[in-house]
Amino acid sequence: HKLPSGYPDGRRIWINLKVYDASGALIKESGAYDNVTGVLTHDTEAKIYEIKPGLSEDVASILGLTAGPSFHFVVNNMIYFDNRIPPRGFTNANFEMIQSPPVGYSYADGQYWDETEY
Repeated sequence: HKLPSGYPDGRRIWINLKVYDASGALIKESGAYDNVTGVLTHDTEAKIYEIKPGLSEDVASILGLTAGPSFHFVVNNMIYFDNRIPPRGFTNANFEMIQSPPVGYSYADGQYWDETEY
């Protein structure tokens, strides 16, 4: 869920689904993570919960940077995507009020979980 941290780019949660046949052989994997390289496989079925902050057109043009999601945390002024699972007690109105609503994703009032089908 919304992990308590001031470091959003390094905080993400994902589903790593592994499917095995009757003999125990891996036949499918989604959301694989390589512990050696730190690379997360972005397959089409992978569900990744994360926030993507970035720069608006106005701020980007002033700074001579490209608008959109970015790692310029000092100058980022908007959220392009945030599907992190909200905490218990979540309401859309309260999260709008504190400027922390889901962006590009939706949760019903009171929902502090997500459902994913494979």
